[in-house]
Amino acid sequence: MANKKVELFILDISPSMKNVLAGEKSSSLTQAQFILHNFIHSKLVAERKTDHTGLVLVGTDETINDLSEDGYSHVTMQGTIGVATLSLLKFIHDEIPESHTAGDIMDGFIVAVDAIAKHCKHYKYEKKIYILTNAEGSINQDGVDDVVKQCTSAGIVVDVIGFGFDDPESEVKFPRKSPLQLANEKFLRSFAELCAGDTYLGSEAVSLLSKLRSKSVKPTTLIRAPLTLGDPSDASKALQIPVYLYAKTMEMKLPSAKKHSAIAELATGAERKTMDVVMDRVYKLAVPELSDIDGVNEPDEKDDGTTTFSVDDLIRGHKYGKTIVPFSKDDEDSLKLRTEKGLSVLAFPKRDQIRREWFMGNTLLMVAEPDNTTAAKKFSIFLRGLQESGCVALVRYVFRDNTNPKLGVLFPPAKGMGVVDDAENEELMSYGIWVQMPYADDIRDYTFPGFIGLVGDGTASNSQASTTTGGGRPSVSTNSSIARSSQTSTLPSSAASSTFSQMMAKRNKKIDRRKVPPNEAIQIVDAFIEAMDISTEDEPVFNPGSQRMYQCIAHRAMYPNDDLPPQDERFLKGILPNENVIVNATPIMERLKTAFQIEKLEKKATKRTWAPSEAEPVNFDALLDGSQANDGGEKRVRIDDAELSIEGITEAGVEKVGTVDPVGDFEKILKRRDGDFVNDALNQMSQIITKLVTESLGDSLYGKAILCVSALRKHSIIEGEVEFFNNWIKLFRENTLSQARYASFWKRIVTGNITLINEAEGRGGVPKTEADKFIEPEEEKAAEESVQVAEEEDEEDLLAMLE
Repeated sequence: MANKKVELFILDISPSMKNVLAGEKSSSLTQAQFILHNFIHSKLVAERKTDHTGLVLVGTDETINDLSEDGYSHVTMQGTIGVATLSLLKFIHDEIPESHTAGDIMDGFIVAVDAIAKHCKHYKYEKKIYILTNAEGSINQDGVDDVVKQCTSAGIVVDVIGFGFDDPESEVKFPRKSPLQLANEKFLRSFAELCAGDTYLGSEAVSLLSKLRSKSVKPTTLIRAPLTLGDPSDASKALQIPVYLYAKTMEMKLPSAKKHSAIAELATGAERKTMDVVMDRVYKLAVPELSDIDGVNEPDEKDDGTTTFSVDDLIRGHKYGKTIVPFSKDDEDSLKLRTEKGLSVLAFPKRDQIRREWFMGNTLLMVAEPDNTTAAKKFSIFLRGLQESGCVALVRYVFRDNTNPKLGVLFPPAKGMGVVDDAENEELMSYGIWVQMPYADDIRDYTFPGFIGLVGDGTASNSQASTTTGGGRPSVSTNSSIARSSQTSTLPSSAASSTFSQMMAKRNKKIDRRKVPPNEAIQIVDAFIEAMDISTEDEPVFNPGSQRMYQCIAHRAMYPNDDLPPQDERFLKGILPNENVIVNATPIMERLKTAFQIEKLEKKATKRTWAPSEAEPVNFDALLDGSQANDGGEKRVRIDDAELSIEGITEAGVEKVGTVDPVGDFEKILKRRDGDFVNDALNQMSQIITKLVTESLGDSLYGKAILCVSALRKHSIIEGEVEFFNNWIKLFRENTLSQARYASFWKRIVTGNITLINEAEGRGGVPKTEADKFIEPEEEKAAEESVQVAEEEDEEDLLAMLE
C-alpha cells in the first residue's frame, strides 16, 4: 500500500559509546538516546498507523535476533517492527542494557535488512535505516557490494549519524583518532552514499532535533473533480480540467482529551478489560422551570421529566423569533440546496479588485491531476493566462453533492514560482492558490473616527475612517505608513454636518496631545514603523499552545507521578515581542511618547462607604454639567474627582420597587450605600408581591410574582431578616392565598419549593420539619386528618362497647 513507511534504528551501545568526546557535554550514547527519543516522540505525536519503526541494538552481551544461528552475535532486535509505542520510548530513555562487549555494525545492519524484508514482504513501503555509532569497533566489510545491491533493489535508504566524525565542510577534526576509527568513518560515509543516504554529525543531529517542529500531516486531497469553464450542463460549451485540491494552510487543532475510566484503571486481574468510556444518550421531556418564563401553563403531572424517548421520536426545530418551528426529516431534506460536487469558474475579476481583508477560511492548493499530461498543460495555460492578464478566477467550490457552495478566488503563482519542467522540457505552472471569499451576508461594515488631526494641522480633524471586516466598499487607501494614509470623508450634510463637526472638534481637542510640529510628528511615526519591520526575520513561529501541550503529554507519559515541566522559553517566541524589534524601536518609542505625551493612566480605586443619613445629598445634574462649586465656588467639581460610576449613580437614584422590573429595583435599593434601606426594600417587595397576585388577569403575572417571592426569600437570608420573611409568608398564605381563586399560585409556590427559611439556612429559622410541612400538598394533609379522625372514632366506639 502506498504512503506506508518503515524506519529502523541501529544503535551502537558498545562501551566506547559512553565516552565523552572533546568539546561535548555528554556521552555519545546519551546524545544517541536524545536523538532516538525525539524521533519516537514525533511519531507518537503524529499517530500515523502507516508509520512503522523498530530498534536494533549492537554490542549487547546477549544475542536475540532471527539470524543468531548464522553467526550474527551481540545483536538484539528489540521487539518487533510496528507503530511507535510509549513502551519503546521508555526503553530508549531508561532501559538500555549495560554492555561489556563491542559489536559489528554490519551484523546489526544485516539483521535490520532481514527484519524489514520479513515485515514489508511484497507490499510497497518507504524504507529507511539509521545507523547511530562512533565507529570505534571493528566492521566486517566482506560482501558489502551484495548488501548495497540488495538495499538498492529493495529501495532501502541508509543514513549514518556519526559521533566523533570529522566535519568536512568546516575542517573541524577530532584529535586522537585510531586508524581503525578513521577507516570505519570513511567506509560508513561511502556506504551511506552508495545506499542513497547521507552522513550527519552527532552534534548536528542533536541541534536539528532540538528545534521546534510542527506535526507532520499526510497530504490528503479534499476533492478530485474537474475545473469547469463554461456551461457544465452542455459539454460542447464547456472546458473541463481534472484537478486535485489540497489544504495549504489550516489551523492546527489541539488534541482533545479522551474519556478515561478511573474505575477500570483501579481494577486488577481479569476485571480490568478496558478503560474506554461509551456515552449513552438519553432523551427526556424537559419540564419548564416556573422561574424561567412568565405565565407558564401548569405542567402535566404525568410528564415529570422521567419519560424517555428514542431518537426516532424526535424532530428538529428552528427558532423563528421566540417560536420553535418544527421540521420533519422530509422538510430537512427539502431544505437543502441541490448541488453537484465540482469546481466551476464564474468570472475573471482583476487582481487589484480583491481586497486582502476579504480572505476567509483555509487556503487551498489546486493542482492538475497527477500523471495526466493533457490536464497539466491545460491547467498551466489557464494559470499563465491569469498571470499575464492580471486577473484571478472566481471559482465556486462544492465539496460534496447537496452541500452548500463556497465562493473563492483562484490566484496564479507569483512570477518565478510554481514552475516545473515536463517530460518535453516545457515549463509548466504547477499550482494555483484558492482562497474563500465572503458572501454579502458575511461582510460587516464599521465606521470609525479618523486620527488625521493628531498629525495634521487640524484641518482634517473631522474626517472618518471606514473599514470593513471580511469585505465592504473601500473608502480608505493606505500607503506604506500611517502618516501617508488618505481618508475619504463620509460626513453627513447640512445641519447634521455642522453638529457632527462640532462634536468631532471637541473630541479631537481632548485627545490631541501633540507637542511637536505636524511634519516632525509624521517623521517620528514613520521611523517607528520602520524600526518595527521584521521582513528580514525568517525563523518560523510555532504555536506555543500545541508545543506546550505535547511537552506536558510526553512528560506525564514518561513520569506519571512527577509535576509537569516548566514552560520552555522557546514556546514564548510566538507570543512575545521580537527582541531585535524591541532594541531597534525603543529609542523611537521614547521620542513618540514625548511627542504625543503618552503616559500610563493609573485606574483610581473606588471604595464604597456608608454615609451618615443627614449627609447633604449630591446634586447630580449640577455635578454633570460642572456648575456645582466646591467650598464656596472656588473650584468646580470634576466627575473624575467624585469617583462616581454610571452604575453607582443609577443605583443611588432608585427609591421605589416598581412593577416593571421589581426584582431589579429591589436589588438596586439593597445595594445603596448612602443609608440603611433594607427594611424599606423588604416591605416594598412584599407589597408588590401582593399587588401582582391580586391584580393579575388570570395567571398572567404569576410568573413575575414567583420571581419576586424567590428574591425576597434569598435576600432575607443575606440581610439577616429571616423572621420577617417567615412571618410575612405565613400571613400572606393565611390572608390571601387561602382564597380558592389563588390556589394555582399556591401550587406554583409548592412546586417551586419556596417554603419557610429553616434554621440551617439562617439564624432565627424554623426547624426543617416545620418548613417541609408548610408546603405539604393539601391532599396529604387531608389524608392525615382523615386518618386521625378515623382513629378517634374507633377509640370512641371501643369505649362505648366497654361501657
